[in-house]
Amino acid sequence: MSITNKKCQKCSYVRSDADLTAPDYACPKCGAVYAKVEAALRARTEFATAPPKHGARAAGDAPPEVSDNDAQAEAQFGRELDARMRKATKIAHAIYAGYLFGLVFPLIWVACVITAHVQHSSNNDDWINEHFSWQARTFWFALLWGAVIGVIYAGFGPVMMRAVFMRDAASLVGAVFGGWAFMGLATIWGVWVLYRIIRGWVSLFRAVAP
Repeated sequence: MSITNKKCQKCSYVRSDADLTAPDYACPKCGAVYAKVEAALRARTEFATAPPKHGARAAGDAPPEVSDNDAQAEAQFGRELDARMRKATKIAHAIYAGYLFGLVFPLIWVACVITAHVQHSSNNDDWINEHFSWQARTFWFALLWGAVIGVIYAGFGPVMMRAVFMRDAASLVGAVFGGWAFMGLATIWGVWVLYRIIRGWVSLFRAVAP
């Protein structure tokens, strides 16, 4: 039985000639296993096209059957995969929402990044794991650049205080430029974070990797 142009029932990926080197019992994209039902159907086809034994098919030979137990196991396996994916997708949505609210309440970000790391699993499809990785990287890079901006602000802080209390012209100029630099970097940081959240969330709604 040809597996070219076969459509995966889980992620809807259609196999092509480029996937001929991939195992014929699993989806090349999401890894969903076609399981025993596919193997039994393939065996039936091979039986029907096999040459007769010694000029005639041996008496008593019968094509292999797809048992009800195998069909039920395949159906149960599919339901479990669907349920697992729905749960992971809901958690990914919650993390993106948490990041958005975390711009006002930063401690929410800590819970979100922990959840993202915990949910990243080999049991998930690659595209949903990409979202959890994207969310984790968003946190760590935002923390890194936030720390850099904080150090810059701390460096200009004494200059700004001196400008306020001592009315020193040079300090005042330094404070102005320092304030502009801090506000500019903080704005870039905020825009970058919003871009990561929006891009990831939109991709999640489309059921694709960010």
